[in-house]
Amino acid sequence: MGWGTEFRTNIYLSRQVFRTEGEIEEEITSKKASLQKSKELVLMYAIGNWSEIKDKEDDIYTLQFMIDELVQDISTTSVEIYKLELYLDAVKEGKAKLTTDEETQD
Repeated sequence: MGWGTEFRTNIYLSRQVFRTEGEIEEEITSKKASLQKSKELVLMYAIGNWSEIKDKEDDIYTLQFMIDELVQDISTTSVEIYKLELYLDAVKEGKAKLTTDEETQD
């Protein structure tokens, strides 16, 4: 056995309820599609024609803001996908449970 650090944690999926494994998988697929769109937009901006806007200071700051927002979205969405994948694995291994209809009724 190798060496390393082991720890346990609780992960909270805020305002998300899943009744089946399929619902979790659908959410993962949806988030992966969103992640791909954000990546494509960053690439589009990266290959854009900077000579057209290099003298327009406001446009550069707007573009910088848009790219920063996309990078934040990519980071946030990646973490959300990872949490959902951990949850799905835990459900499949019997270490976590799905939500029942009784638990969602207040």
